[in-house]
Amino acid sequence: MTPMSVIPNPANNEATLVLTEALDEPGTFVVFDALGAEVLRFVVPVETLRYTMNTEALAPAMYHYRVLGPTGLVGAGKLTIVR
Repeated sequence: MTPMSVIPNPANNEATLVLTEALDEPGTFVVFDALGAEVLRFVVPVETLRYTMNTEALAPAMYHYRVLGPTGLVGAGKLTIVR
């Protein structure tokens, strides 16, 4: 897996995915709630090391995220939303 993080964490209305290596092909950033239901999905453009996303639709809570590439899982982590 590729080392990555989401900053700031905890986040408010916006968070930035920080990759240590750019993806060779577009990826997908998927956010899941505590029950495993998908709550957000963004396309991560090719050659992007930092991708900022709007998190206003998420309720304050802890979430899990995955970054998926064409060959499967690129990385994963946790994201906390606070208001």
